[in-house]
Amino acid sequence: MAQMVMAQSATLTILVLDENSVPVPAARVTLQELNAGALRCETGFAGTCQFSNLTPGTAQLRVQKEGFYAVALSDVKLGLEGRVDVTLSHVQEVKDVVNVTESPPAVDPGKTQAQEQLTGIEIIDIPYPGSTPSEVERTITRPVVNGKP
Repeated sequence: MAQMVMAQSATLTILVLDENSVPVPAARVTLQELNAGALRCETGFAGTCQFSNLTPGTAQLRVQKEGFYAVALSDVKLGLEGRVDVTLSHVQEVKDVVNVTESPPAVDPGKTQAQEQLTGIEIIDIPYPGSTPSEVERTITRPVVNGKP
């Protein structure tokens, strides 16, 4: 008499909640069984999806949804019936306010002036207090060529 051996199949229900225990609809769930292809489902309004006809053993599970951090579980036990609860955390936005104000330029380009350097002789010839008006006038009005007025 031949005995028929029926292979057992497992069912796995996934419940996806956020950090406030609110069901997360439209989360993408991927189940990767060892030595098998990846299975995918999407959670409904109650935050659940189900995989059927699974081979009992170990699998990897990944749950993701835009606006949440993805969760990966590497050691999910597949039995005859099972349920895995997954909590997704909302992505935290970091906001910062930066006030930009215009500051006046360090150098006013409209008020730049030419620069000249004086020699030692020119510095000696500069009039100083106590000089007579005629000496000052002579220094300013008469050019000096080769040291002679």
